[in-house]
Amino acid sequence: MTVTRRLSRSTLWLALTAILMLALAACGAPAETADDAMAADDAMDADMASPNQAPEFQEMVNNGSLPPLSERLPSDPLVVEVVDSIGQYGGVWRAGLRGGSDNAWIYRTVAYDQMLSWNRDWSGVRPNVASGFDVSDDATTYTFHLRPGMKWSDGEPYTAHDIAWWFDNVILNEELTPVVPGWLKSGDEPAALTAVDDYTLEWKYPEPNGVLPLRLAAPPGPSAVSYPAHYVQQFHADFNEDAGADATDNGFEDWTLWFQNRIPGGCCGYYNDADLPVIWAWDISTAAGENTTFVRADRNPYYWKVDTEGNQLPYLDAVVFNFSSDPETLVLQALAGEIDYQERHINALSNKAAFFDAQESAGITLTNGLASGSNVMEISFNQTHPDPVKDEIFANRDFRIGLSYAIDRQELIDLVLVGQGTPWQTAPMPSSPYYNERLATQYTEYNVDKANEHLDATGWTDRDSDGIRLGPDGNPISFTIDVITVAPQHIDMLALVANYWAEVGIKMTPNVLDRSLGQQRLEVLDFDAQTWGGPGGIGYSTLLDPRNWAAMHGHSRWGYAWYRWYVNPDDEIAEVPPESIQQQLAIYDTIQATPDPDEQIRLMEEILNIAADNFYSMGIATPAPPYGVANKNMRNIMDNMPFAWQYPTPGPADTHQWWLDE
Repeated sequence: MTVTRRLSRSTLWLALTAILMLALAACGAPAETADDAMAADDAMDADMASPNQAPEFQEMVNNGSLPPLSERLPSDPLVVEVVDSIGQYGGVWRAGLRGGSDNAWIYRTVAYDQMLSWNRDWSGVRPNVASGFDVSDDATTYTFHLRPGMKWSDGEPYTAHDIAWWFDNVILNEELTPVVPGWLKSGDEPAALTAVDDYTLEWKYPEPNGVLPLRLAAPPGPSAVSYPAHYVQQFHADFNEDAGADATDNGFEDWTLWFQNRIPGGCCGYYNDADLPVIWAWDISTAAGENTTFVRADRNPYYWKVDTEGNQLPYLDAVVFNFSSDPETLVLQALAGEIDYQERHINALSNKAAFFDAQESAGITLTNGLASGSNVMEISFNQTHPDPVKDEIFANRDFRIGLSYAIDRQELIDLVLVGQGTPWQTAPMPSSPYYNERLATQYTEYNVDKANEHLDATGWTDRDSDGIRLGPDGNPISFTIDVITVAPQHIDMLALVANYWAEVGIKMTPNVLDRSLGQQRLEVLDFDAQTWGGPGGIGYSTLLDPRNWAAMHGHSRWGYAWYRWYVNPDDEIAEVPPESIQQQLAIYDTIQATPDPDEQIRLMEEILNIAADNFYSMGIATPAPPYGVANKNMRNIMDNMPFAWQYPTPGPADTHQWWLDE
């Protein structure tokens, strides 16, 4: 990838001035006059009061508390094309969180700055922290070129050594990372990261890796660029001999727990410490804590992006996330005009009419999104259940097919989804290069006769006095499905699904619970089935997150113990998968080593065909077009941005160029 380097106006002015001074010196410049001195002072004043930065930064430059803009930007700042208009500085973006642990929304909105970024339309990757990269012919070695002069939010240099420090001292430290993440190794061998110099990073795999650029733009990517070595080493025992004692003084049993509390890592773990230097457009100034009711992030004076007129981004002064105990409160805040952009937690179809009617009174508008999911609700039976009876029931393909035929999907669409959607299994959309018609449409017909035919094929034909089928142990087939509180549509749909399944002799009870509890139950296999919104409908999400078709993801709920085997065969709850699952996982490993996009598609088709043969998870309907709620004066929000976790919305749409026209 070749990237044209562009100079900021102030940097260009300084360079031209230096050339002119050298030329004058070579020609024997005349002695400086009073007019020359005044002109020089005027030039310095112009730089000290640059119109290309926020007013508060201009004031800080003028009083000497902040370096001039030319010294805060890298030599090649990233130039951002605005969506509609050059913005004005000022304004606070108000948003909402479901408490202090709802940090995925912080990542999506203020912290999406990674080595590479998705293009706004999700057509590929573009430069970001790295101004460009080279890749070897065999896709084993990537050389990333960073931006000379780029800085952390505290003004310290941002270099390749920070990224190498993260890999050597966090990823390769077995106390902090017992198992190296799959995207950072080939087979069982980890990659090697070397800082060639301050601004050149060599990233080398033992075997080919064709998808590293995609991973760096997706949710795995933040960890690679978020560890300022000069700051975080104070929490690390290899760099601070007192780290253990310091950890105890701060209430932690050992230094690893202290380190992970300060910098939990992953995509969304960098918001606990307001002192942590970052590279985002807005720097956390108020972190979530026991006595806080909000998180605040203020404009970063060292942010390294400018618009096409050389104005340092972001335009908005700050982003404030107020805590709410439930989605209904966030909806009411949006209806009152107290939210400037939000889609997370509030954009259920059932709320859309109320938002539409309140546009004038609340000063809001509805933004259009592009649905990227593979289903509005997927149902995953735990086919690695520790209870041998339930394991036998859920692993029976005819059992799952029979239940699928028993669901009246069109009635669910009409009653719960306000008529929007088409009966659909968990499968990529027709617009996707991975579209598989058989996977998408099989067993979606509402047909009670076919449902009973497949359920009878299991051999569990006897029923109790209530009409419930008796399972392999002679007891009524009865189970629960976990559904999280923040998915009201799922709750409503499951209530109807329970009635459909009772008609064919299966007793199901929805189990409404908090998301964190559902995750805990998943991780110890203490669940019968769970629901989720199916990802992987369009774009790169099918390739990067095929959780519903291959047991390669921590949310492959239908085969979680098989996923744990894939990650670590020695894991205490790992279970050796059937041959078909192992075949899929081997194909997926091949995909990740393949740089050829056409070959990636062909191999992914094999995975999807195996999934269609085995019918691992069950879907309801295609997702309706999503929407967001925005202040009517918020500018530069792109139309039809993809709504996806792998994207992750709205980060790649460049929120740093949003502005409030007030």
